[in-house]
Amino acid sequence: MQLASVSRRVDENLELTQEVLKELRQDHWNTLLGLYETTVRAVEEAQMVGFVNQHIYGAVKTREADLRAERHVFDDYVKGHVKALSPNARSRNEYLQGHGEEIIADAHGLLMAEGSWFRFRVLRAASIAYDEDHAAENQQLLTSLVETTQQEHDEAMGRIAELLEALERRARLVAALPGRRSFKLGAGRGTDRHDIAPLAEALAEKVAVLRNRPHRIGELPQPALAVFKDGTAPKELLRILQYVLPEGTRLLALADVNDTEHLIHGNAYLGVTPEHFFLSSQSGVNRQGIIERQIPLADIRYVRTGADRAAGLVLDVITKDENIRISFDAWAQEGERLKDARRLGTLLASVMNIPDEELCSDPLLPSPVVPDRMELPGDPQRFPAPRRSA
Repeated sequence: MQLASVSRRVDENLELTQEVLKELRQDHWNTLLGLYETTVRAVEEAQMVGFVNQHIYGAVKTREADLRAERHVFDDYVKGHVKALSPNARSRNEYLQGHGEEIIADAHGLLMAEGSWFRFRVLRAASIAYDEDHAAENQQLLTSLVETTQQEHDEAMGRIAELLEALERRARLVAALPGRRSFKLGAGRGTDRHDIAPLAEALAEKVAVLRNRPHRIGELPQPALAVFKDGTAPKELLRILQYVLPEGTRLLALADVNDTEHLIHGNAYLGVTPEHFFLSSQSGVNRQGIIERQIPLADIRYVRTGADRAAGLVLDVITKDENIRISFDAWAQEGERLKDARRLGTLLASVMNIPDEELCSDPLLPSPVVPDRMELPGDPQRFPAPRRSA
């Protein structure tokens, strides 16, 4: 077994998360701590002598029922949190805001319960391997034990990591929103309040070490095309999107636009990723950290860039279910900014597509002609190649 070491800062924050666990899950704390200490001691003894005999394994064998029970309890808690975070962004944010303490407690509890269970299973496997007189008969049992233990352990640690990532991203998002607010623990309980971000980060780093994976929360998105008055997207906006967009999302383009169809309220941001484009009010993004509308690129049917006497340059995006019209402010009606705005339309037009199941036929046109798609201008290195209709 590999023993993980973490920094003093992480250790200190882990102590704080342990305090939250102890306070919120008092009915499980003593059992959980006893199992944790018992399995750690057994591993230390095994490392000291170099093997696991019945004297060592026997100390933890009698606790198997408790080990299973605590693992199932906290695994259910964590599964419940993960499930609650699956709906839309607004309800997810509300849940995180109202259950931050429970998430910290249950993630730490499962980390302790899963660690104890994993050590128990490793000790059992080592005790089977120590029985050399029956090595042949035990080989299949040992192989199955190792495989199932690794699979179950990876799944449990993955759930913890997923939950902590959501919590940490939300806490960092709150800090990035105007007013430099923080996401606090301890509200209304008469205890010291602690910022959740470093506590979630401490647990996440511990989990990352145990999973032998790097711990990181995305990089600041850098859109290749930024349609803004000064030609660049505000860093404050990018910092918010860093935590709003799903982990690993590549932001191809971002624009300051006007929603002329009133699908949302007020001025808007339009962003394009390799899979979706989003349209959200600027107040929703800047003040609440939410993206209100997200549409798959595969739903785009037609894109037209044109001019409106009142609005100037306009962009019509016809999707599977609706028509979206956006316009640009006066600064985007000439020069480089006009080129950028038109480039945005070109980018979206490059994915225009009508699936075969949506195509119609009529006997009045027995031999429909489908023209070849024209090649759109632009740098092919900056954006994905356009998809071609069948």
